[in-house]
Amino acid sequence: MNAAEKVREYERQANGSEKFYRHWLGRLVYTAGIHYMAEQAGAHWFVDAVASHQPRVRRKLHRAAERDFQVWRLRKMDSGAWAMECWSDTPGRCHSIRLAYQRIPYSDFPAELAPFECYVEDGTMMLKGER
Repeated sequence: MNAAEKVREYERQANGSEKFYRHWLGRLVYTAGIHYMAEQAGAHWFVDAVASHQPRVRRKLHRAAERDFQVWRLRKMDSGAWAMECWSDTPGRCHSIRLAYQRIPYSDFPAELAPFECYVEDGTMMLKGER
């Protein structure tokens, strides 16, 4: 089973998390599922990037009077680069606000996982199935 299949299988079985990790920046806590994804997909950089965006994203949410809920999406672009986006709700909904965007020129993140989405709610990063 390759990394993408392992992560998808974990996601299918996820229903919450009992183990949590504190990010070294102190801005984020993440679940066992996010830790598993980062290990399998070599994507600790993604967790680092989400943590680094938290101060600005939370300020934008506060100004917009939105609750602390974020949808993070990592998608492959036609150019071969990756786009990392943060939304205040499911992207495409009329009231969803894009809170952050970062172009990633290169990553070996498994393309089979794209687009990959996860949530940050009240400072905790989680797989969709762990919510």
